[in-house]
Amino acid sequence: MSYSRAIRDAIIAFLKEDDWHYEMDEEREVIKMGLNLDNKLKSSRILIDLRDDKYMVYFSVPLNTDESERPEMARLLNRINYGLMFGCFEMDEKDGEVRFRYSVDCDGAVPTSAMVRHSLYRPAMTLDKYGNAIVQVLMGVATAEEAYSLAQKKDRR
Repeated sequence: MSYSRAIRDAIIAFLKEDDWHYEMDEEREVIKMGLNLDNKLKSSRILIDLRDDKYMVYFSVPLNTDESERPEMARLLNRINYGLMFGCFEMDEKDGEVRFRYSVDCDGAVPTSAMVRHSLYRPAMTLDKYGNAIVQVLMGVATAEEAYSLAQKKDRR
């Protein structure tokens, strides 16, 4: 086992307290779950990768970007990432997978309930805000600039 049981236990305690439905995969050393979203993405798979001194939360977009749309998706993700304070979007150039990554450094500490909450709710809010923009570029109906601009305008209301 190469992950911290204390970190795992703190995360699981929060998940139980906050009524999340999850699955612990001991073999892969990850916690898996899903989340319904209120945008065109509809849902996201969540994977919490446990390590000895940190954990990473990945929110995956359910559809991969076609090869022809990857340059435009990269432009959109770059625009979004430039203004983010916590976490970032990333895309696998080989298969077009888009996900949001949030890392929590736990070196010498066990994450508090507030830290775990932040590491789940912040990515969920970010994916909710930019989900429609990602779908627009994914489907080729908007440029990165157009999709990003619409997401920013919606957020100002």
